[in-house]
Amino acid sequence: RVFTGDGRGGFREAAGPDHDDITMKGPGSDDGISFDKMRKPNSYWQAVLLDIDRDGLMEIVAGSPEDKGLKMWKSSSGSSWKEADARLPQTGTFYDLIITDFDGDGYEDIFAASFGDGIKTWSTRQGKIDSKEIHTRDKIRGPVQKAKHEHVQENQVFVTVDGKPEYKIGPLDILEITNWQGVEAKKEEVRVTADGKISIGFFNDLDVAGLTERQLDDKITTLMGRYIKKPSIAVRVKQYKSYSVMVLGAIITSDNSGPGKYNLSGRTTVLEAITIAGGPRLDANLGDIKVRSKNGRSTTLNIYKTMLEGDQSQNIPVNNGDMIYVPQVTKEDNRVYVFGEVNKPGIVTFKGGKLSMFDAIAQAGGVTVFAHEEDTRIVRGDISQPEVILADYEKLVEEGDYTQNVDLINGDLVYIPRSAMGSVNRFVKRIQPLLELIYIPGRIARDIEDFDAAMERLRE
Repeated sequence: RVFTGDGRGGFREAAGPDHDDITMKGPGSDDGISFDKMRKPNSYWQAVLLDIDRDGLMEIVAGSPEDKGLKMWKSSSGSSWKEADARLPQTGTFYDLIITDFDGDGYEDIFAASFGDGIKTWSTRQGKIDSKEIHTRDKIRGPVQKAKHEHVQENQVFVTVDGKPEYKIGPLDILEITNWQGVEAKKEEVRVTADGKISIGFFNDLDVAGLTERQLDDKITTLMGRYIKKPSIAVRVKQYKSYSVMVLGAIITSDNSGPGKYNLSGRTTVLEAITIAGGPRLDANLGDIKVRSKNGRSTTLNIYKTMLEGDQSQNIPVNNGDMIYVPQVTKEDNRVYVFGEVNKPGIVTFKGGKLSMFDAIAQAGGVTVFAHEEDTRIVRGDISQPEVILADYEKLVEEGDYTQNVDLINGDLVYIPRSAMGSVNRFVKRIQPLLELIYIPGRIARDIEDFDAAMERLRE
């Protein structure tokens, strides 16, 4: 149960878990003022009560857990509420709010904790919310800060120039250098030596290792400008031989793919490397991928989070010499899949004939604060005509209703949504990309040329 107040005896009870909607009560009143705007299916994780314009009538600011930003309502004569234009964010997920006079100017400031975007705060000077944030996420960053791997701008293989990753030329690469003489193009192929040098035209032993195509183009053009008037040079890497990554484990094997060593042609993420190698097998566990670098450092990644939630911190760029290991679920183990609003989405293995839904969700790290627990669904059987079992995880946990604790069998999918999923047909259509990912792994990335489009399709 949540209680709020303005210190003057007004609006003492805000909400309770047994309310269908949020009800506000004034002093000495048994009748609540119904706040229909907060009735389900709209969801608000936290709300604060304050008198911004100091007119004796309260305002409520509430944060959405469903990427709908912040909203404010104003009381009119204490008996009704109207949504107010506060020029607050219309998008974003906010899961906590507090009010305090942070800067000591006599006016309350609003602090909002956002999911993946740090802490934001606004002033209420001059009787209104200042639309300009006092602090941006660059100044206040909390534990929701994204992993640094997502922001890698350079490693041995690539460097980011003007916002775009460019390949670094390395030993054994084969370059094609074109010298335009009028309308005639004279092309020459050269191999970069083991010590990172090339010889071309008037120049011997030019250091090229670590340069991008554009940088080498500029270097040769400048040197040739000493002997030729306005030289026109073009450089491209014709064959990538310098950098590689090893992909091992549960990878689909065919004539041109399978576990092995693959050359890198630029910035390549773990998921892209797995796809280049042939894609994951049906028995692959993408929730426990290991990446080991040349210096011995090992990282464990959950690629399901990248594919289903867009969490790029789990899809790091690989470096030269990295080894990627995709584990498999052993034949002796049964498995179920737990996805949606859980902390560790992926495969849960078990021995024996069955596993309870509660145990499966617990092994997946439990539900997140955004889970719509009462609309939990279990998908069973053929993905073309699956059986969908409805379960209320909230009733199971809060009320001890064990009839909701469905016994799972090998191959079941447990899905905990963020919001109500509607009819069974709509639900199956919505999660079809997820079903294909689980039961036909590797197919999506091969069928859709644009990898980013494939990932977006999974997140729709």
